[in-house]
Amino acid sequence: MRKVISILFITYTISTIGQKNPIEIYTSIKSDTTLTREQKIDRIKDLLDDEKFNQFRDTICYDFSRKIYKTHIKEAIYFSKKAQEKFSITTKNKDLYKRILTNLTFFYYRDHNYNEVLKLANSFIAQFEQEEDRYLRQMYERKGQAFRTKGNILLALESYYKLERIFNRQNNYRRLLKTYINILQCYISYDSHIYSQDFYTYVNKIEQLKIKYEFPITDRVRYKINLGYFFDEIEMYQKALESYNQALFLSLEHSLSKYVCSIYIDLSVLYKKLNNLDISRDFLKNALPLVTEEFQKAAIYNNMAELNLLEEDYPKAIENFHKAISVVLQNDNPEGNDLPNFEEMSLTSQKVDLIGYLVDYARAWQEYGKAENNKEYTQKALETLELADQLMDLVYFENREELSKLFWREKGNELYNKAVTLAYQLDQKGKAFYYIEKSKAQLLLENLTDFEAKQLAGLPESVINKEFKLFQSYNNSKQLLKDSQGDSLIDILKDEIYSKREAYNQFIDSLEISYPSYFNYKRELQVQDASKVQQLLRPDELLLQYKFTKNDLYLSLLTRKMIKLYKIPNAEGLKKSLVIYREMLKKPFVNQTDNDNFQKHAYKLYQQLFPFVNQNESWLKNKKLIVVADDVLQNIPFETLAVSLQQPLEHAYLLQHTEISYALSSSTLIKSKNKRKKYANDFYAIVPQIFKDSTLSKLRFSDNSIEAMSSLSNKEIAKKHQATKNHFIEAYGKYKVMHISTHGGVGSSNPWLAFYDEKLELGQMYFSQEGAELVVLSACQTAQGEYKKGEGVMSIARDFINSGTNSVVASLWNIDQKANQEIIALFYKNIKSGKNKSLALAQAKRQYLQNHTNTSKASPYYWSAISLIGSDAPVILGYSKSYLYILLVLVLVPLLGYIYWKRIKEV
Repeated sequence: MRKVISILFITYTISTIGQKNPIEIYTSIKSDTTLTREQKIDRIKDLLDDEKFNQFRDTICYDFSRKIYKTHIKEAIYFSKKAQEKFSITTKNKDLYKRILTNLTFFYYRDHNYNEVLKLANSFIAQFEQEEDRYLRQMYERKGQAFRTKGNILLALESYYKLERIFNRQNNYRRLLKTYINILQCYISYDSHIYSQDFYTYVNKIEQLKIKYEFPITDRVRYKINLGYFFDEIEMYQKALESYNQALFLSLEHSLSKYVCSIYIDLSVLYKKLNNLDISRDFLKNALPLVTEEFQKAAIYNNMAELNLLEEDYPKAIENFHKAISVVLQNDNPEGNDLPNFEEMSLTSQKVDLIGYLVDYARAWQEYGKAENNKEYTQKALETLELADQLMDLVYFENREELSKLFWREKGNELYNKAVTLAYQLDQKGKAFYYIEKSKAQLLLENLTDFEAKQLAGLPESVINKEFKLFQSYNNSKQLLKDSQGDSLIDILKDEIYSKREAYNQFIDSLEISYPSYFNYKRELQVQDASKVQQLLRPDELLLQYKFTKNDLYLSLLTRKMIKLYKIPNAEGLKKSLVIYREMLKKPFVNQTDNDNFQKHAYKLYQQLFPFVNQNESWLKNKKLIVVADDVLQNIPFETLAVSLQQPLEHAYLLQHTEISYALSSSTLIKSKNKRKKYANDFYAIVPQIFKDSTLSKLRFSDNSIEAMSSLSNKEIAKKHQATKNHFIEAYGKYKVMHISTHGGVGSSNPWLAFYDEKLELGQMYFSQEGAELVVLSACQTAQGEYKKGEGVMSIARDFINSGTNSVVASLWNIDQKANQEIIALFYKNIKSGKNKSLALAQAKRQYLQNHTNTSKASPYYWSAISLIGSDAPVILGYSKSYLYILLVLVLVPLLGYIYWKRIKEV
């Protein structure tokens, strides 16, 4: 019926207007005061169906969408897309086309459709990147806004840095100021403490800009708000108060109610920290009538709940937290305290804010449960965190750039800490194990799954190669920037890196469209629960998984038939002891006093880290330990712990009672245990001995390193000029065992390994997914690197595990070459005899200790830096005599039996 009336109206309009052109007809409808906005929308939609209006469709749609977007955002998007359809760009109308697209991205942003913002902006930038006009600048800004709102702060910063370079070239002070303020906001969103130096750098840039340009009021207000927030975060409360008050004065003076509301909320948070709860509450009450955006209302309810918690009014706190969540989810019924369903949460555009509110909501239930001694409330807290965890996984998978993934893993780590604590309080051992495990290496697990997902999804070799080339090109440009000395090249290289990163990210996005199953397989990566891990443990294996929280260290102990959970108090004190212990490990004992002091410290740590032992080491007999360490524990070789003060130290070492291997996580360990691959060759060694880089000294004991492999057959060794990085990369994945004897280090840069011609740095093996059965890194600090919460130590050893290697022998500090080569020689002999890897290394170290009894060389410094990470399964190199005998028996016995049977039959 509506359609019929519209057609009659259009027919009547055209007949009565006579010779009016389409623009005049559109104008008359638009200005008709007798029609409602909805009626005008309907009329103009119907006009567009008439072929007479095709020529003017883009102009009409562009103009009308701008008129209605504040009240009818969906219709504004509809008309903008209509204008975009079948648009043929010419020199005359290119400007209109760009305006239509920039408006459409703006409408998508207002509609919280950030993925569409990014798709459209990327398409626009790819088409018009060389034309640095206002439309291109707006697209970069929209990208920055969308990325920041989605929680991808690092990519938001990249967009703003790009804008900064453009505006600097153009001397566009107005837009440069806005960009500086956006950068400050990103620093605050990511972490004020991490970016404090960068924050001050951009504050100085803004202050210098004041000399050249008079700031608009809104920019002055935003600048002061950001200063206030930054000072608040770093606990400089007086400076924060001054900045907020300056922003408030300007906002009130110029009637900027949107900013007044936000400043009131920020001042409320500040006064809450200053323990002035009445003033804090008054600011929230004053803010509520000034709300212009839903996120402000949610923030007000959330902060009201925080005040309720401080006053121990738990029911009211829970009510207000629930209201904040309901506002974000646009729930018309905010009463009650039922948890939202996950499907509802997954559809919101404000996932980042919602995660924070859910975590706060869980804390309220936890404190309520503690106050009332009510396990049901504690259970509610854990269930709330589980929802937040699921939502965080969604955000994590939406952010495909690795640095952003690390950021979200760090955020996830805070959530997992809370979940482990709650699971301990509820005695839910399996759930505690799950969250300890999830905090370990999800990014690593994803990388290990990536290659498998590509194969399952059937990605062509050409597509995989293209991804590799794009990634390699991007990495090469990053390296050029790192090595660049000339300031004149820096901006050019930064622009080049940005373009290459964009090209790579857009290619990855295109894979989701072309190969949706690829991303589905990647999303299926599973953090293993306790029962699945137990199934793969041997009867003689104990798995110890540690997790530091703010106040405590938790230990989840698994055997094949049992799971236990322990809380070790005073995490900070324990960390300090571990730091002291590591320093003791890194130098030889000089006298008996050093020996005795070390043993006391080692025994105390043993008691703390093994709370289930109760001074009885008999449980260690014929057992093997798998240790999944955390934080500073990852720097400690457990073999050095002392199980007794009565025994001499060389007999008291944990090494003498058990064999130990380490894992980055249980899930990645299971993945490596399940991996089966056939290798073309047995053993490849690369021993550079000399280096092109003059800062690297000649390896004095390189001949000894080669001698250490003398027990092995079928070996290939690349020495001196042959020991290049390229030779290594070509050989990687083709040999069962790879040995690298060289220089390694960490320093202020990424961890690295030196080859004759150049260094292999962290991350450069990202696309090498073939791996080896065992890689032996006979170099310094190969198990060392920066510690990332939620991921672990970013070391060269991790890179090898990441690229598909099952096991890595690596070092925790600068090794002594001679001692290391002696141990490695013994290790290879044990491997050759068929022993599993952890036993082979343990026996090699025991033999070394026996060889150096009562000498300084027996200090842990010499032998304990070397550790095994990953699967401990034996390595079958060629055929030892024992295997030949077994093979002979397997062949001859049936043969002789058959001959005997034939003779009996003949008789």
